[in-house]
Amino acid sequence: MTTCQLLRGQNRRTSDVATFMENQPVQDYIRHMLNYSVRLLRNAGSIYDKPETTGLASGMMLQRLHAVVLLTAGHSFWTAGDWTWETNVTLAGETLTFRLPELQQLAYVDTSSAEISPIDVAWCRIDLDRIRAALTKINPDNPPTVNLPVYKGPLDRELDPDAAYGYAAWNHGWVDGNLRKYVVEPSFEVGMRYVGRSENGLLTFSLARQHQGDEYYQGASGSAIAAEDGTVVSILLGGNRDKNVLYGLDLSKYAPLLDASTKSAPPNSPQKLARPGFGPPAEPAR
Repeated sequence: MTTCQLLRGQNRRTSDVATFMENQPVQDYIRHMLNYSVRLLRNAGSIYDKPETTGLASGMMLQRLHAVVLLTAGHSFWTAGDWTWETNVTLAGETLTFRLPELQQLAYVDTSSAEISPIDVAWCRIDLDRIRAALTKINPDNPPTVNLPVYKGPLDRELDPDAAYGYAAWNHGWVDGNLRKYVVEPSFEVGMRYVGRSENGLLTFSLARQHQGDEYYQGASGSAIAAEDGTVVSILLGGNRDKNVLYGLDLSKYAPLLDASTKSAPPNSPQKLARPGFGPPAEPAR
């Protein structure tokens, strides 16, 4: 049974998360999406920095024609900071992270007027060979195994109003005082339906349950929105609680521009190991 078939037989407006999670196909879908979700952290420079200098976003890695790229929401990076990609590896009591190269925002340029129209998506090259080399330096005999979730599927899937879509991201966390660990937990939506475009051209997905509040989705911007078979169609950019919808970027429209940008842009600085801002290692919530 597919996720789409599964959800059609239920009350699509339920707010009970457990209703979704009781079904194995839904659990498998969420695990699959979390495996491809990249957790991005904006670290403070010191303990004296203001709280707004820290932040959290999500992203995904894509295999494109000319490079492996990290794709995320552009608005997450409008605040400057030391951005890192958090891996699934803990070493010496700290979570292993990689400092991101400088991200670039996609934009349309009107050649007749020279007017630049920014697009709410940012990207950078990811050099997997350099990452593997950095891991080997840590322990040449037994390098740490880091999950490198590169999506190699298409981005031109036509949206179907009758299909089910969803997302999942590791965008929640708290310190467990008893375990003395920083625990991360996901947000997710399944059974979403494509219902058209917003006034500014974003893909609009109606939710299968009530909107969970802005705090629930905070930090999930940039995560992939995919069909029930895992084919990515969009990245999450925002939502509207009153309309009970989430919004995403139309990747089929902007994929050619992304490919052209990665071909013409100079290589980014190499990925380097980075120490996390503060705190104990992160572990998935159970």
